[in-house]
Order: sequence, then structure tokens, then C-alpha cells
Amino acid sequence: MKKRQTLRALAGVSMLLSSVIATGVFSTTATATTTSVCNPALANTSGKININFWESASGTASDATTPESVMVKLVNAFNASQTKIHVNDVSQQSSTDGTWTPYVQSLANGTQPDILYFDNYQNQQASDSTTFIPVSACIAASKYSTADFLKKAIGQQTIKGQLMGMPFAMSAPVMYYNLQAFKKAKIAAPPKTFAELAIDAAKLKAAGYKDGISVKNDPWWLQIWNGMSDQYYVNQQNGRTGRATAAAFNNATSLALVTDIHNMVKAGTAKSFPGTGVGLAAFNNLFDIANDNSGITFDTSSALGTIGGYLPLFKNVTLGVAPLPTLTSAATNGVQPGGQTLYIPKNTSAAKVAAAWVFMQYMVSAKTMATWDAGTGYNPVRASAAADPIITKLWASKPYYKVAYNEIIAGTTTNATVGPLVGPYLQVNDAVANALATIFTDPNSNPATQLKAAESAANAAIAAYNAAH
Repeated sequence: MKKRQTLRALAGVSMLLSSVIATGVFSTTATATTTSVCNPALANTSGKININFWESASGTASDATTPESVMVKLVNAFNASQTKIHVNDVSQQSSTDGTWTPYVQSLANGTQPDILYFDNYQNQQASDSTTFIPVSACIAASKYSTADFLKKAIGQQTIKGQLMGMPFAMSAPVMYYNLQAFKKAKIAAPPKTFAELAIDAAKLKAAGYKDGISVKNDPWWLQIWNGMSDQYYVNQQNGRTGRATAAAFNNATSLALVTDIHNMVKAGTAKSFPGTGVGLAAFNNLFDIANDNSGITFDTSSALGTIGGYLPLFKNVTLGVAPLPTLTSAATNGVQPGGQTLYIPKNTSAAKVAAAWVFMQYMVSAKTMATWDAGTGYNPVRASAAADPIITKLWASKPYYKVAYNEIIAGTTTNATVGPLVGPYLQVNDAVANALATIFTDPNSNPATQLKAAESAANAAIAAYNAAH
């Protein structure tokens, strides 16, 4: 899910990255930049190759309900499957933005990993760093095919015609609801539009669910609902037709969205929760349902694994999952995929790059991806993974696991539906989150004023980033 940082911390990371590149610590002309180093044959050395994989899957390896436990199992399975490559799994959960900040810091002291994954939407920053081998180079070197990967996932990671990172962990926000609460409130089906959502929120409150619905203050919502309505988060068509120079989210779509939620807060039929948190605190909006205070919330589909682990503890909850309600019935674009992408850094030996590419192919193989998706709630990035028996059996027994996948494959692949390319993505999100925190908690706030303030802060962050790049 999305993780936010303060502007000051992010500015420091950006300055560090610029300094590392400017001083030549990281050369863009290293031998690892040629396509030949991606050839898996180069991993066939006389001894075992050790590579470091940095990841920030949530939870702990000891808790079988968490993504981290599944990640560790996958890495261990790879290591046991062959004798040429050993992958050291290094969790970076202590960082507020996953592996990105530790990676930038590692460039200065020469301790960078051999493969890592980070948030999908840090792709522009990754490209600007010039510190990664485009995955398209590895694909060309080994004639690897991405033909069955979802178009939105490939489009999201394609920058100036090159596939920069390999799509891996794909999620989408969904609507979670309690079927028992719906029965009590006499709600026949989950709402399909925001107009229906407002009506159902009032019914839930009248039925004794004091918060009506619980809303997580996540800037991702603004981005997603704009894409669903064929609108952009930043200009230049989400930074896809040219470098983004300004925010584009201060529009009628965003104002309608935040005003609808603001009015529900004002009416007492919606309650807002922070968009971040450590451990289970990140899911306080879901626990609001478990505590019979709410009947509906929105969250990432990647929470399904954790929800499934805790659901037996709450006999008062029968899980329901539905697509996000649309602002209007005309919004048919589907949902932008979120999640994590795999990247291979440049400045390492040819053998380690080749080994990282072998490991990357293992991670996105149909069987491995199906195992990951079934254990976490993430969604298949490729059709062959969706067709794997692990997934087909899961979807047959628990159809709600397929809701997010259907949201992603719905509609067309456009610059609006693949999401934004913007360097200071996390700073832009901070600006939006600050506005949403006020709009969703202060009944006396003015949504239009708050969106304008977010736009100004986002534009300042974009201008500062672009000036440095």
C-alpha cells in the first residue's frame, strides 16, 4: 500500500541521490549497462553467486498471514531449487517508503542490493536516477516474453518506450463490507455509486453502526477515482506525453469525490482514519468494522491475506468485497493497479546482474506469482498466473479474491488508467493527504480551498524536483 514520508526527509533523499550521481560514485557507463550482462548464461560460474534482495513486504516471517512470510517462503524455495544462485532476503520494513530510501543511501557507500522492489509509482524517480538496468534490456538479451502480462501493468512501468521495472505485486483498492451489517440495515447489495453509498451509510448508522462507514485518509483514492473518470493526477496526461510540471487533480472529479465524503462526515455517517500506521494500526478502518462501528470501508486488496487470518476471530463479521463505487454511472475505465515492482541496479558485476535476472524471472513465473497472490491478496500480473490452478481454485472458493483483478482488467489501457509518472510522487501524495485529513475530519472545512492548497504544495514539490533533474 502507499507509504508516506515528510517533505523534509524526501528532499534530503533526493539531494543525496543527485549528489551520488553528480560525483560519479555511480557510473552510468559500467559494464552492467550492456544487454549482454542480462544473459542468464553469465550466472553459470564455477562457484555459487550470492545476491541481496531488498524487499519490504508487510508483516513478519513468523506470522503466516502476512506478505513477508510468503515472500520468505518464495525466496527459500528458489534457493532450494538450484545450486548456482543464493538469494539473501533483506527486509527493509524500517523505512517509511519501503526500499527506496535505503537504496538511495546505499549508493553513497557502495552497499546497494542486486535486486529490489519498491512502490510502482516511484518509477519516474527510478528512471531519473539512471541507476537501474531497464528490464527491457534483459528481455531483449534473453528473448523473454511479456506477452501475457496485463497491459495496464506493462504500460505503468514503460517510460519513453522502455520497460524500466518488472511488474510483480499488483493490487487495487476495493470496498470491504460486513454482510451481517447489511442484513441488519436492510441493504440488499453493495452500493455501485457514491449516491448509493451516501444512502447506505445513513442506513448503517440508523441500524446502530455509529460511524456508518469508515474511510482511510489515503491519497491513493484521489488518484484512483480520477483515473476511473478518465482524468489525470498530474498534467501532460499523467506525465506520459511529457515530463509532468504541475498537478492536475484539482478538478471537478476530485471536488465531487471529497465533497461527497466531507458531507457524510458532516452528517455523522462517515468517520476518517489515518492513511498510515505501523503493523495492525494501518488497518484501524477495518477494525472499525470488526468492532461493529462501521459497515463499509475501502482498502487495498493486498490486505485480504491479513484479513483472512484474523476473520475467524470476529464472528460478527461476514466478509463482503465489492468494486469501488463510481462517482457516476458513466465511469467505466476500471482501476489503476498499485503495488510493487522489481528492479535491477546497474553498478554490480555481470554475474550478479545475470543472477538477479534469473531470480526475477522465477519471481514472476506463473506458479510463483500464483503462490504469492493466493497467500497475500495481490492479483496476478499475467494471464498464465491467473489461469494457474492455485488461483482458479482460490477464486472458485472465495470469489472476493477476484474483485480487484476484475477492476484492473476492466476498461481500456490509457494514460489515465496506467497512473502518473511524476518524480516527487511521495511529496505530491503528502500534499493530497494533508488536504484529505482536513476535509475528512473537519466538518467546517472547505473542500475546494483544501484542494487548492494541495495543488499549490504539489506544484512547488514538482517544480523543485524538476529543477534538480
